[in-house]
Amino acid sequence: MSGLRRTFSAPEQAMLAPYGITSEMLAHSRVLAAAYAFAKVAYMMPIMAWGARGVGILVLGISVMVAAISPAISGRRLNREHRTQWLLLLGACLAVPVWYVVFAEHTIKHAFFMVRIIVWTMAAGGIAATGLRSRLHFGRWM
Repeated sequence: MSGLRRTFSAPEQAMLAPYGITSEMLAHSRVLAAAYAFAKVAYMMPIMAWGARGVGILVLGISVMVAAISPAISGRRLNREHRTQWLLLLGACLAVPVWYVVFAEHTIKHAFFMVRIIVWTMAAGGIAATGLRSRLHFGRWM
């Protein structure tokens, strides 16, 4: 992540300085860089929620949560086939956040654009919620 130093603008460096965060710290700490990448994506979230940052973050959180706990909410044990479907759906929900961590420098540099791919996670959570609703309504798993 040595190229991170070059990606910071002067205003960004000035914004981080009061917190004691330097570009060198981000360049040498994957955890700090990933946290900053998520913060920048959250800052850009109004793009996803028509100007409402809180709504975008809330929808994202609910999407991941529903996908993660849908089997427990439905109260059913998963057979092999349904467990595989659930794991694939959970993997789809986590693909973009994992991408943000693995490619933190890229996410920091292009946060204004990288926020748009989070719609994949929101869509996967919506699919999980739809499946959960039908399971609770009809008493079956998918």
